[in-house]
Amino acid sequence: MMYRWHPGYIAWLLNRVTGLAVTLYLGVHIWVIHHLGQGREGFDHVMKFIQSPVTMVFELLLIGAVLYHAINGVRIMLVEFAGVSRHQKAVFVGVLGVAGALFLAAIVVAIPHITAH
Repeated sequence: MMYRWHPGYIAWLLNRVTGLAVTLYLGVHIWVIHHLGQGREGFDHVMKFIQSPVTMVFELLLIGAVLYHAINGVRIMLVEFAGVSRHQKAVFVGVLGVAGALFLAAIVVAIPHITAH
């Protein structure tokens, strides 16, 4: 069976991938919170991990995933409840545009913090 790469399928696929990314982040977040309560050594270890440039880049990617996932949720509501399924391609492009613009703003804010370490 072949899938067509139409906007609805791409939006669905990105929604699943970003949802999985946010779920995986939850596991990392629980790990961090657990180790923060393990005394000074655990706290220092977690802070070193969190403040690494690699972790900061992943946090920035998380922001992008959350932005897309949330804004695409609005698109899904519009398609389901407002009957805009005939205009799904335009709405999907709008979702990408809004999420992309907000993500670029987050990058501009985050870059000084990432490069400072």
